[in-house]
Amino acid sequence: MDTESDHSQARGLTALRPDKGVTTERRHLLLLTAVSAGLGAFDQSGGLERWMLRLGLPEGRTVEDWHLACNEHLKAIHTLPPARASADLNADLATLRRRLHSASNATDITELRRVMAVLSSLQANVLSRLGERDEALRWWHTARAAADATGDLHLQLGIRATSGGHALGHGQRDPATVLRLADEALESAGDAHSTGRAFLLCTRAKALATLGRHGDAQATLQECRDVMESEPPAASIMPTVWRMQGGQLEYSEVWVNAEAGDEEATAEACERVLSVVQDYQYRVMSNLQLALCTVRSGGVLEGVRHAATTIGDLPAQYRTNQVDQIGRRLLQAVPAGERHRPAVVELRDLLATGPRHVGV
Repeated sequence: MDTESDHSQARGLTALRPDKGVTTERRHLLLLTAVSAGLGAFDQSGGLERWMLRLGLPEGRTVEDWHLACNEHLKAIHTLPPARASADLNADLATLRRRLHSASNATDITELRRVMAVLSSLQANVLSRLGERDEALRWWHTARAAADATGDLHLQLGIRATSGGHALGHGQRDPATVLRLADEALESAGDAHSTGRAFLLCTRAKALATLGRHGDAQATLQECRDVMESEPPAASIMPTVWRMQGGQLEYSEVWVNAEAGDEEATAEACERVLSVVQDYQYRVMSNLQLALCTVRSGGVLEGVRHAATTIGDLPAQYRTNQVDQIGRRLLQAVPAGERHRPAVVELRDLLATGPRHVGV
């Protein structure tokens, strides 16, 4: 079933050296402190309650109201526990379905379908964070179908790139499949001048790096930078995502450099992520990617300890499936002869407990 859906998607469009170790450990501490500070700001923000209360708009809300709701749900995903964000999205998706069924104006129907594509993609995002693979894939399918029905090429490409990136990061698809889908989407897009193409190139670069094709991954990242420098148009709905202001390129740089074991480049990219990204998950994941890179560079104990601290300090309701996925990849990167060490066992036990997803 997944294969058929995939094709329909394409058709629709050792120890560290002492001096290096001290420097790297200090950098890890600074980056981790930045993440902790960010989480504290999320937890203490009284504005979140006001944002969520504003989502309780009447059924007769306008298209402009729905656009506002998309932005507010995006903010909720960046700041609230995923279980709570999912419940709020469910409520609005149910209302939106009723609104679509009763709409008669063609322009309104197209705009509401664009909203459906965005809210469905956000629900798929949250369900991926919760580890609900099958439900997430169904919502990604809904998002793609809704985007295709609008004829908005920029949105279609953005949805496909986002779904591919999440499928890779959450382990919903193997990297070879993600690469194939990204290539098919790029081929279908032709010469389209769109930010969506840059999104697809980010997804392609991460898949290539995961497959060990590091030169191709770096070349794809450069192609993405070239596309962005040309300032291509993007979908107008939920602009902070589709205009590449959410750190997609920066996090792709973290991923690609971590897979290649380039600690310096990974740390620099991680700092860039922390400077632009508001989403707590990506701030945490960037630190974990740096820890993974440290392990691959030979700093097993330092990397494992940094990962354990990063995950252990994360409030349980904010610990997502993708955070655990990186933790498991890090454990797999530990050489067999090092896996008996207490720090490695501690991280393995921590990951075995699993996150506790609560809505409040």
